[in-house]
Amino acid sequence: MMKNKIAAVLSGTIFLLFVTPIQIASALDLPAGLTATGNRGGSYNDGTVTLNWSSVAGATNGYAIETLLNDTRVGDLTPALGQGTTTAIVGGLQGGTTYGFKIRAVAAVELSGWSTKVTANPITNPSTPNKPTHSNSLLDATVRWSAPASDGGTSVSSYLVTEVNSGRTQSVNATTFSAQFTAFPSGSKIKFNVRAINGVTAEGTASANSDETTLPQLPEKVNAVTAAKTANKGELLVTWTIPGNGGSSLTGFDVFLRQSGSDVKKLEITNPETKSTTFTNLTAGSYTVQVLAKSIIGSGPRSNEPNAVSVEEVPSSGGGKRGNVVEATPTPTPSPSPTPSPTKKSNKKSPDNSKKKFVTASSFLPKNVVVKIAKFAIKDGKGRIIKNVKVSISKKGKVTAQFPKGTKPGIYTIKITDSKKKVWYLRVKIK
Repeated sequence: MMKNKIAAVLSGTIFLLFVTPIQIASALDLPAGLTATGNRGGSYNDGTVTLNWSSVAGATNGYAIETLLNDTRVGDLTPALGQGTTTAIVGGLQGGTTYGFKIRAVAAVELSGWSTKVTANPITNPSTPNKPTHSNSLLDATVRWSAPASDGGTSVSSYLVTEVNSGRTQSVNATTFSAQFTAFPSGSKIKFNVRAINGVTAEGTASANSDETTLPQLPEKVNAVTAAKTANKGELLVTWTIPGNGGSSLTGFDVFLRQSGSDVKKLEITNPETKSTTFTNLTAGSYTVQVLAKSIIGSGPRSNEPNAVSVEEVPSSGGGKRGNVVEATPTPTPSPSPTPSPTKKSNKKSPDNSKKKFVTASSFLPKNVVVKIAKFAIKDGKGRIIKNVKVSISKKGKVTAQFPKGTKPGIYTIKITDSKKKVWYLRVKIK
């Protein structure tokens, strides 16, 4: 081995030094053939890119990969251990964003230079849409949102809108940014989220929920309902207080007249500020009432029934209709036509009406009312039940009552109850 002599002078003394030169190793080659491919899948911030390259002799510690965004390094270097390693996946990337990549070989004490940059963009779900808003009209709701900041690398094809509390969903096309949900139950609490769908996955990523709201409810139960007689016979005065509207304006009230646990008449009140009404032309009997409030949303619950009130019958004022009570003039028994005096004796006997055993009176049911099977009860003006009265109903709704001979003149009430327990009252007069 060749030796070089180096002379040095220290403090006037000459020294001869013998130095052996060090062999310098050649530098690591650059990794060749670097390619980058964007992968499809995952959420917006979890995109990936696959890199491939050729191995480098002497890269005993593997390789280091640099990720660039706008030519500026982002994140830490990605290691790829092992000289023979020729592929790596870089993750944590945003879908639809173009990234640059470089690679270098690594040995124990040496590094190669950086390779030429290659680029790729991952394809993922769209970015999360912004928080939607919603508004409601009665029991319907309209949801609105805007397009996401990124489509994830492939076009948005639809939006999936979900009402969180009920789980109801609706899909709309990519150019639509609102959806309408209808007919929620009254009083529902509603909030919505939105997912942008581009086909990478079926579900996308849900936005934050819209602010929760409560839909209008049905009117509250009517309270303080009273029923009382008036100075006039056959009348019943009903009073109540106006309840809470549940969030939508009241439209009126239904007032029910009741006997023996069943409705016998209903009055519809269309003025929402009304606090009383009067039933008139009632037959003698014991009555109670119920009231419910109505709004655009629907009808609230019925009130409690106050104590029953006994009503005296209104005095008769002749035939015809009055309110829900129908009065009828009795059908008189026809008088026989006079028999002409024959020139010859006749063996035929003239009819003798004095032998008839009943008095007939009739009336008619309201128009379009058909009663096939019914029970009947007949009372006089003092509410006493009259027995042995035969009642029949024709196909045309004519009600005929045959009272026993000797029935006292006056007003009689026929109570008709059909198979569905619906009740009608007819009034007839015996002269």
